[in-house]
Amino acid sequence: MKLFNQALEFWIIVGLAIVFKITTSERLTKLGVAATATGSVLAAVAMTPLVLEWFDIQSESAAYAIAAFMALTGEHTLRSIILKAQNGESPGSIINWFRNAKDDAPPGGKK
Repeated sequence: MKLFNQALEFWIIVGLAIVFKITTSERLTKLGVAATATGSVLAAVAMTPLVLEWFDIQSESAAYAIAAFMALTGEHTLRSIILKAQNGESPGSIINWFRNAKDDAPPGGKK
């Protein structure tokens, strides 16, 4: 069975990733939760096929793992933007945060 051109297993994995992330992260308003959940779904739907094609991955189980990762990444990105906005940061400072994100990570990518 397919929903929006994706297998049911895809949606189960993405849904579980969203529920996991939302229940283990800082609390947002209901609108914030809806926005991050929507961002998770959009990230998984948009980015999973691109990653699979880029790395020439044929495994269905790997596709589901990548979908979960993309959902978590989309949720985290939107959550960060929403929390920054709630803390009074301007849109310009949020854009600069994205531009300079590489500067925040020390060599080796660990803090």
